[in-house]
Amino acid sequence: MMKCQCGGLLRFDLQHLQDAGRLGVRDQVSLVWKCMVCGRSRKSDESYPLSQVVASLDQLTLADRSQG
Repeated sequence: MMKCQCGGLLRFDLQHLQDAGRLGVRDQVSLVWKCMVCGRSRKSDESYPLSQVVASLDQLTLADRSQG
């Protein structure tokens, strides 16, 4: 698990992906995490195709639902 400088847990920032999709970004998007405690964001150094990121998140969401 990734943690923020304040010690809070970092969660994937879905709003960042929704904004990229709304703005028509299809090529490369950076992954962004947001702290659940202080709200600080952390951006990855790598970029990925938006469709690849969304597909990976969909797979993780389905896996989480099947376990719960």
